[in-house]
Amino acid sequence: MSMTDERFCMRHLAPGAPESPYVVRRIWRRMEEDRLTRATFYDGSVTTADGLVHELLECGALSFALFWEGYLCGAAWFNAFEGRTARGHFTLFRKVWGHARTVPVGRGIFSTALHLKDARGYFFDAVLGLTPESSLSWRLALRCGARLVGRIPNGVYLAAEDRSAPAVLVAATRESLKGEH
Repeated sequence: MSMTDERFCMRHLAPGAPESPYVVRRIWRRMEEDRLTRATFYDGSVTTADGLVHELLECGALSFALFWEGYLCGAAWFNAFEGRTARGHFTLFRKVWGHARTVPVGRGIFSTALHLKDARGYFFDAVLGLTPESSLSWRLALRCGARLVGRIPNGVYLAAEDRSAPAVLVAATRESLKGEH
């Protein structure tokens, strides 16, 4: 499988662009329809469409709308920048669930993020994901080229349960996408 699939693309959600808040609100509505908001924002940090606009467009995140075969299929955003490392987040709508679609989308997210450049070179050398151990998202990340870094006791907060829970940390690098360590 190639690193990116021609059926997939990511479009930057520019913070100052007039259409960006509209697209983010569309993403939120789809997340609500697919019942993804609580799983995506398990920590309770985003609970409304305006909260998602704030998170993706007003807090310094590098955010993207995801498309599969021309249709909006989710969002990905990167934040908590440190050096050339960022935390990666994503949500995929049910319409693209299934190995034949989610793996190319996930690989596309990692590949696009890890190949973003400017005059100084790559933006990111690693994209990190920290999720509840009970979540399927970290397993998907492994299928898409990330590597397991480790488990962290009480590493995430589950707002709906008002408790901390075990977490899994994964990392994607250009090398891991090629199957190298």
